Amino acid sequence: MPLREAIFETLEIDGVYFGTLVTSMITYRLFFSPLHHLPGPLWARITKLHHVWKIRHADNYRYTNQLHHQYGDVVRTGPNEVMLFTTDAFMKIYGPGSKCTRGTFYDMMLPLVSIVTTRNAQIHTHKRKLWAQGLGVKALEVWEPKVFAHAQELVNQLRKQINKSIDMSKWTEYYTFDLMGLIGFNIKFGLLQKHKHLALDMYSAGHPVLGVIAPTPWLYFLTHAIPYAQEGYKMFAGWAEKQLRAKIESKSHDKDILSHVIRDAQENGGVTANWNHLLGDFILLFSAGSDAARQTLTNVLYYLVRYPEHRQQICAELKALETIHSHRALQQLPHLNAVIKETMRLHPPVPCAGLRITPPEGIHIHDTFIPGGTTVLVPHYTLFRRPDSFTHPDDFIPERFSTKPELVLDSRTWQPFSAGDYQCIGKNLGMMEIRVGLAMLLMNFEFDWADADRGERVLVDAKDYFTTVPGRLELIVRERGD
Repeated sequence: MPLREAIFETLEIDGVYFGTLVTSMITYRLFFSPLHHLPGPLWARITKLHHVWKIRHADNYRYTNQLHHQYGDVVRTGPNEVMLFTTDAFMKIYGPGSKCTRGTFYDMMLPLVSIVTTRNAQIHTHKRKLWAQGLGVKALEVWEPKVFAHAQELVNQLRKQINKSIDMSKWTEYYTFDLMGLIGFNIKFGLLQKHKHLALDMYSAGHPVLGVIAPTPWLYFLTHAIPYAQEGYKMFAGWAEKQLRAKIESKSHDKDILSHVIRDAQENGGVTANWNHLLGDFILLFSAGSDAARQTLTNVLYYLVRYPEHRQQICAELKALETIHSHRALQQLPHLNAVIKETMRLHPPVPCAGLRITPPEGIHIHDTFIPGGTTVLVPHYTLFRRPDSFTHPDDFIPERFSTKPELVLDSRTWQPFSAGDYQCIGKNLGMMEIRVGLAMLLMNFEFDWADADRGERVLVDAKDYFTTVPGRLELIVRERGD
């Protein structure tokens, strides 16, 4: 047979084979899948690439919210994925005693393993105990004066910007990133003074990838085979490895989080045997250690400028204190904490939560049976705006968490740090950074809009990179007049 004819015959056979394969897959997913009866976009039933296209602008939380309004509380969002939007579903999937396990999304760092990405329950429990040594009650007492010192440095730097238009989203990033470096691994980035560091540049360059591939982890694995596709991440990982080796070789006795992890590794098999765990936790700290506090503090400032009566109430609470340099005192201020909680309700740090896989026997949620091995999730952004959980759910009403508790119809719903065994271990430190930063800013400055859009870009341009990155918040900073 001539070569040309052989090539065409081979291509014809391959075409028939792959055409039949694709047709059978589509037919199964549309008509014979155990999920075929659930509502959802047609293309989503066929491929998760539909989801990737829809969130190409890193606005997954908006898209999932739209799906809820269009299809209801149970939506099929992939060939083997179901999105749910009720509090009962949240507690069943993420709450205490849940039989659901972490999905393949958490394998993206492999072979590196961290407290947030491990899918092994025993490893996670062990890591939580280590991290608790750097984030527990006693540890927070050590970190408290350092948090206040960083907040004071933020105040000192902003005094140089009086009557100027500044992007407060960047300044809150400097504040939280510097604290993450100190508490996480005892590295001084100096962003509040220098406004630039290679670590932040590399992290910011690689972070957006999660905004697109989070719903389809297998896309990330494909990038391993594409030349230069992971150059940015490799540069960051290389920098992180050098920093980690230098810290280990210094043989310091610091009390930062990573020092506890290093000591455990040295006592249980050695650094080499535990290297992937050490480097995994080091890299994880960059996002887990600063994103939530930065976003919340930025958004709180936006709401306080938009609604100055709430700023006035918080300032009155602060003035009544003997000293604001006590986190325990700040924890007791009703309106300050109500404003923070309401901001986190409207703009949760992780707006679409984490992917879980149902147990082999499946789960029943309301009247819906979801088979075993199905990927499930409950987006925080939409859940926290349910009218059966919060009266006037789209309105900023901090009093619902203080003087008007009747506006909270289901207290289980407010879960910005997730729930159950995988609840955020750094939530207390994050709240301390937010309270202290906010108190110090409000006692020293007044803020006003710097542009015609009245700060709306901070919300409109917010990006969902698994954690939320706020848009620019252009404000004019002024010394307090009283």
